[in-house]
Amino acid sequence: MPFKVESFELYHIGIKLSPAVSLDVLASRLREILGKEGYNLPKDVIAESRVRVIPPLELIASRNDVRVELNYVVGALNTVGTSPFDVSGSFAGLPHYLVALGYELSAVVQYYEIIVSAIVESHQKPMEMLTNSVGRKVQGFEDIGPLKVTALRFSLEDPQREHFNIIVEPSSTSPSMRLSFKLQYRSNDKDATAKFHESINARIDQFFSSLK
Repeated sequence: MPFKVESFELYHIGIKLSPAVSLDVLASRLREILGKEGYNLPKDVIAESRVRVIPPLELIASRNDVRVELNYVVGALNTVGTSPFDVSGSFAGLPHYLVALGYELSAVVQYYEIIVSAIVESHQKPMEMLTNSVGRKVQGFEDIGPLKVTALRFSLEDPQREHFNIIVEPSSTSPSMRLSFKLQYRSNDKDATAKFHESINARIDQFFSSLK
């Protein structure tokens, strides 16, 4: 295969919460549930006092190299790791835990989000591949030197229902052999988000096959 996903540097599935949700209260209650579900709790918060300085990003619990985090800056509850399978497994329980804690998803969830950052091995030189995929030679600056396409960005034409972006560029640490692939997907539909995740590997393979 001319392209192969070598590794996922980041795989993130999250929930953007309503400003009405008290994140500090949610952190305490969710940590209690996750502890009973076999998650590892940060040692410094097991017997914590509630009088404390809240960081912008708080680790709630972890399991199988997946972190359950609260982002206080953007108001989001996220599962973060490097394995799509493990991250999705942890995320699947979060909506159920919110309901068990008395939250109504329709009232507290603004949207669901998947963020992917992956390194893709390329048998073609990434910059040449990106340039050839555009299939058009630009003019107007020839006197400066040869111009190459160093990044491609794809977005939805009509982002009203869903928000979607892909950015592909040569890897900053291995630009002659690898590509950096970044994806962002948002939807207010939990089932659509789950369906999108289930086909993520096939989607990435098909995407790069179309760039050959």
